[in-house]
Amino acid sequence: MPWVTAIIAVIALAVTIGSYYVNPIIRTHIESAMNRSLVGYQTRLRSAHLRFLDGALFLEDLDVVQVAHPKPAVILIPKLRISIQWRELFSGRIVANCLIADPTLSINLAQLKSEKAKKTTLKQEGWQQALTSIYPFKINRFQIENGTVTYIDADPTRPIKLKRLEFTADNIRNIHEANHPYPSTIHVDTVVFDTGHASLDGRANFLAEPVPSLLTGYSIEQVPLAPFDSAIKRVNLRVSRGVVSSNGVLEYSPQIKRAEVEDLKIEGIHLTYVHSPQTAPAEAERMTEVKNDAKEVNNKPGLLLRLKQLRLVNSELTYANEDSDHRYNLFFSKLNAQVTNLSNQSSEGVSHVNLTGDFMGNGATKLLGTFRPSKQGPDFDLNLDVQAASLPSLNDLLKAYGRFDVESGNVSVYSQTTVRQGEISGYVKTLFSDVKVYDYKKDKDKPVLHQAYELLVGGAAKLLRNGSTKNVATEVNLKGKLSNPTASTWEALKELLYNAFIDAIEPGFNREIGQVPDAKQNSIVHRPPPSAKVK
Repeated sequence: MPWVTAIIAVIALAVTIGSYYVNPIIRTHIESAMNRSLVGYQTRLRSAHLRFLDGALFLEDLDVVQVAHPKPAVILIPKLRISIQWRELFSGRIVANCLIADPTLSINLAQLKSEKAKKTTLKQEGWQQALTSIYPFKINRFQIENGTVTYIDADPTRPIKLKRLEFTADNIRNIHEANHPYPSTIHVDTVVFDTGHASLDGRANFLAEPVPSLLTGYSIEQVPLAPFDSAIKRVNLRVSRGVVSSNGVLEYSPQIKRAEVEDLKIEGIHLTYVHSPQTAPAEAERMTEVKNDAKEVNNKPGLLLRLKQLRLVNSELTYANEDSDHRYNLFFSKLNAQVTNLSNQSSEGVSHVNLTGDFMGNGATKLLGTFRPSKQGPDFDLNLDVQAASLPSLNDLLKAYGRFDVESGNVSVYSQTTVRQGEISGYVKTLFSDVKVYDYKKDKDKPVLHQAYELLVGGAAKLLRNGSTKNVATEVNLKGKLSNPTASTWEALKELLYNAFIDAIEPGFNREIGQVPDAKQNSIVHRPPPSAKVK
């Protein structure tokens, strides 16, 4: 009937016109309600439109700023739509869909520090209340399309950035599969630093108490590592080059927390640890934190951390000592390593390390190790083999500690070591060959006393040299307690490698001028820290 159609058209027109008068009131109400809910943040909303015919709410240009640091805005949402999820009416529930299009999440170092200083939870900050204040019905499906996440550390020209972020969470209210431990489905997909890719596919229980729970698989593909350089400088690390790929399973619930990495591949990374007197106190504090954290997580019930396979491919690791009195670099290049079955639970069995590379660019190195999780401290076995590393490549080290350099020569290091229950046993054997300390052409401009000193060092090497092999050999048996029996495994490894390399390469024969070393002498592992002066 024409008149029925006309009446419907008039009603629709009246509702549409009426909504434009109501929209400013809705906008003001939503903005005020969100600001009342949020702690430490403020919102600005340009426009809101409620479509009366189907109850859909459209918001445009919703901005959220941190009160302490308002620039840049933390959240920019060009478009947000919330509407009734009509299909769930058949289940007797009135719930909503929420779609956020093209949002931008940005945070810088100052904002992050301010957030950390507040020591409040997300729930206390009122984010959930702010979202629910927008719409009267609870959200059952939440979706983000084409999002961007940016973190700016100390260097604004090198942001950490995710693009084309897609996020979907469905059945948030547990309407379906209510008895399933993880009734909701989740999906995340994003581009990392333009060339990498990351995704999550799994399930969740957003209504779990006391916190939401999650079980999901993850995948990371060819994510470049150089953009992290700015963020990790504060922990004395420098990174250039390299990509990382990984996959595994993450689970977080009141009953169990686990992170099981099936495969972690790091390829072509150049990673440098920088030590300096200025950062030494912070380094010591971090080491204490690492040790305490290791104690807390080792064999902790309900917590499983497991790395099934780590592969390090064609990489370079460097230790840079920037102490002005002991300035030198030690590095491994062409590094390839495989670590298997690394875990915080002793019930998962032992882990193994197999590493090869070149020490100082030419000393062929092999490292085999077995590690066992233990509450009593470090527990591992190591076999180390360094073949014919160039001594001239270590001249900075020799000048720093021995106050001389060499013209030519090689050093090899062999070590077998066991650490268990605070005790260490094993040996470090050092072999020097073709050592030439003093060269008149190279050293003629040095002070006369320094030239004489180098002649004495070279003479000592000749006295210790085996007549048939032309080599200098020393061997030190390691037996006794660690200098710090409560050390973490990382601390014990650092101390052991420092003994194996620094003690051996300083070199050993220089320390033994005037007495031929006894191959069977015992030594408790105890060395001055790298920053200490050796007289």
